[in-house]
Amino acid sequence: MRSGCAGSGTLGQARSFAEMLEQAERRYQNRAIDAVQVLEELIKLARQMREATAKVSGSASSEEELASTMRSPQSRALKRY
Repeated sequence: MRSGCAGSGTLGQARSFAEMLEQAERRYQNRAIDAVQVLEELIKLARQMREATAKVSGSASSEEELASTMRSPQSRALKRY
């Protein structure tokens, strides 16, 4: 089993995505951006998440490592959006 090196990067990426999502939501609630801009940001975020997932799955040493990453609390937080 490897140390948390790859996992910590993935965890940091999940936090980054969660923060980006929260920022977009806050700006929308404060009427700083409209619904179209929120959708554009969500599409951009989804693309970034897909790319990051592909990178993780390509570099993961095992399916178990990838599954562990996807079960993280940050990953579950992102799924609610």
